[in-house]
Amino acid sequence: MNTLVEYMNIVPLLAPVDKVSTAYVLPWIDLKTALAVRFFVYCGALTSASEDHAHILVQCSCEAGSDSEAAIAYTYRKASAAGSNTWGTPTAAAATGYEMTTVDDGFMLCIEVNPATALNGNTNKNGRYVRLEFGAWSDTIAASLLAVWAEVEPRYKQTTYVSTTGAT
Repeated sequence: MNTLVEYMNIVPLLAPVDKVSTAYVLPWIDLKTALAVRFFVYCGALTSASEDHAHILVQCSCEAGSDSEAAIAYTYRKASAAGSNTWGTPTAAAATGYEMTTVDDGFMLCIEVNPATALNGNTNKNGRYVRLEFGAWSDTIAASLLAVWAEVEPRYKQTTYVSTTGAT
């Protein structure tokens, strides 16, 4: 068995960076050949003097780079603090998203998107592309260190991946 060949397509989306007070979106992931997609959000230092929060939305669109995006529901699991291997139970998040707060400091969030939900989540029934959108923090936050990557599970196992980012 070749252990160097992984069947999960790992796509780095956001290198560890301090994202303070502004909303931002990540690149689109193409679901054309995907059986499933999971986004991992690793929260480093999240510090604030107040009860700040920001929402994490999953958007789907019929076309990468278009204005046809729509927020959809998803399932998430929250890991305990770094150095532990304890995950919470799968929890449904409405299209309004997960509310990230400073309590999430040092935690990891696994967001699973059902491709069928994305395909049916857009008004034209073709939400082939998905991405994460991070809403702006509700107040001034001192630090908001985040890293994000996606794991795309292909429908058919292969040693060379079909691109899952960008346009068709």
